Amino acid sequence: MKYFEPGDHVRIIDGKFKGETGIVISIEGNHANIALTQNNREIRIFANNLKLKSEIDSGLMTGFIDKKKATQYSANDLIMYNNKNVGVVLQVQEDYLKVINDEGEIANVKIGDINKKID
Repeated sequence: MKYFEPGDHVRIIDGKFKGETGIVISIEGNHANIALTQNNREIRIFANNLKLKSEIDSGLMTGFIDKKKATQYSANDLIMYNNKNVGVVLQVQEDYLKVINDEGEIANVKIGDINKKID
């Protein structure tokens, strides 16, 4: 079991909230109560689904190459996704991009949902 303390900044590495960040509020057995950074929502999650944010951030990918489309994505790229949305890449994860869209909303976009990179 992983060990965390209240106040630790963590990233969720698996499950429904994968990719989200938050702060540990409390620990109860092998579960942690987390306040999510983006929306201040409190969730309860298995500690095994967490990593200290500093551990993850030091290994964040700076780019992703979509081999099917021979395209590389990195932070600050402008992309079109879901055939209608446009957004700027904020962060590159293993299987999705964190994007801010033209309405100022942050979304996690799966690599397969990206239509094209706009130069």
